[in-house]
Amino acid sequence: MNARRTALCISVGINCLLAACSTTSPPSTTASAIGTKPQETAGRESKVAFVIADAEVTHIEDGDTITLRAGAGSTFIIRMSDIDTPEVFHKGGKDPSDPRKVLPDRPGQRHGKAATHSLKQMITTGQRVRAECYEMDQYSRSVCHVFAGSLNLNLEQLRRGWAMTPDRAEWIRDPLSEPAQKAAKAQRIGVWQDASPKSPADWRKECWGKGLCDGAEN
Repeated sequence: MNARRTALCISVGINCLLAACSTTSPPSTTASAIGTKPQETAGRESKVAFVIADAEVTHIEDGDTITLRAGAGSTFIIRMSDIDTPEVFHKGGKDPSDPRKVLPDRPGQRHGKAATHSLKQMITTGQRVRAECYEMDQYSRSVCHVFAGSLNLNLEQLRRGWAMTPDRAEWIRDPLSEPAQKAAKAQRIGVWQDASPKSPADWRKECWGKGLCDGAEN
């Protein structure tokens, strides 16, 4: 078991003692070490490492990031898997990955507010949801698919056109994600209504990294 997997198991184990969540054992035929490329025939469920079975939505940060509170008050910051939505404005401050650094204000991207509004149409603060999670990212967020009843919120953001799939194949767990994006693109809805949609990853590099923020939305 590698160090990343060990850290994940320890973190999940502690949280699950405090919250309404359960762990699942990933099958040996798929990604026994989280982060490896999933097999094309493997279903999304086979990649789930732990489940937050019943949690309250306490904050919706943007179109792909929410905060949940589960049993005993345990808090989980959720980065929704398989999707990347246009960035919203971020106030400058300490870098969560390196407290020694101070980040400047980071401008929002075109459609960032619309993508956030789309998610808020599906869930509200105080609502109960279920999160099926795969790993912890570099910012200690749980990377999950989130369900409001039977509605797959990640997939719905793609269907509505307000999200793009990430550029790394191992970050796409649901085989329905890419077809959903393809359909939204064909319909020219959401971000796909633009002639040349810019991915959130490119926005972060160009605007936040180089100060090239043409079309910023604050």
